[in-house]
Amino acid sequence: MVTFWQHVDSDGPSPSFRDLAVMLKELHAPPKPVDLVLPLFGPLGRVEDRLECAQSVSEGDIEFLRRRVKEPYAEYNALEFALPAGHIHGDAHKGNLLRRTDGNVILLDFERFPFGPREWDLSAAAIGVPFQGFRWLDDEEYAQAVDAYGFDIAEWPGLHTLRRIREITMTTWLMQNVEHGHDVRAGFDRRIASLRHEVLPRAWRPFWSGHSTSPARIETRDRSNGQAPTGGLDPV
Repeated sequence: MVTFWQHVDSDGPSPSFRDLAVMLKELHAPPKPVDLVLPLFGPLGRVEDRLECAQSVSEGDIEFLRRRVKEPYAEYNALEFALPAGHIHGDAHKGNLLRRTDGNVILLDFERFPFGPREWDLSAAAIGVPFQGFRWLDDEEYAQAVDAYGFDIAEWPGLHTLRRIREITMTTWLMQNVEHGHDVRAGFDRRIASLRHEVLPRAWRPFWSGHSTSPARIETRDRSNGQAPTGGLDPV
């Protein structure tokens, strides 16, 4: 397979959560072509491989995460989703947005693009978890994002399950990068300690990668699949 990439220059203010909600609404709106076959979305698909490849992490932490992974599976399969299933981005976050020099925002990184619940795009990395689980955006910014998409994921009872899954994917992604600096190691240790105690919001520091600009930037690869990380709140 040969792919062609187009370079896009960026400029102007960083895209917002409202920009992300606008992009997701546009992405979710068109019907899927009947002849387009997409893989089914699996929210924890990469976690087991990451745990198998874990380095410089204690066996106690790995076993804790293995136990933690088992808990949300049954909950996820029993969820009643409010939105119709369809094509989703799968790793939607502000780090996968780019503001072009003409001011328009585009959505990047369609590496996954599976068939699954739209709630995942809205909750796992896009809007709901940063608002309810981590308080990485304030009430006004969250309200603007909800208004832009037209659905309040925080009012949906299944968000708690998706938040727990997202916490696992974020923690295991950071786990495989602990050798990249003291801040990364400290961030991983903080997340493990936090997961052992159900206290919200989480006092976690976001780590970014790739083209993103943020307080903590990691440029490495996902050891579970050899792919470059996708940036954002944390790749899934």
